[in-house]
Amino acid sequence: MSSKSMGYVLFAIYICLTTLGMIFIKMGSADNSVKLQGSLFSLTLNLKFLLGLFFYIISFLLFTVVLARFNLSVIYPMAGGIVMVLSVLAGALLLKETLTIQNIIGAAVIVIGVVIMNLKSKT
Repeated sequence: MSSKSMGYVLFAIYICLTTLGMIFIKMGSADNSVKLQGSLFSLTLNLKFLLGLFFYIISFLLFTVVLARFNLSVIYPMAGGIVMVLSVLAGALLLKETLTIQNIIGAAVIVIGVVIMNLKSKT
């Protein structure tokens, strides 16, 4: 497998881990609690939240490898756009969040933007 092909595979894994991380953090955040007792700070976390945090940290580390293989000006906006669209879909399908017309239009604009950024010029 070529270095560029491996870069695309790593990019896809990054996208999946980032999206999974956000989903699990969201699912686990409902059960988290932060308590201030006197001068002590206490934070109680659950397994879903910690799993999401794990996925998110691994995705961050993986993205540093992906950045070395692609132009920052292309890969970062593309990653952000894809993760945003997947987050909207995951929110609606997995978390039963309301999907509004604004969400749909916004996701469509992001997809169009990602496609335009990846069009090859003929020059």
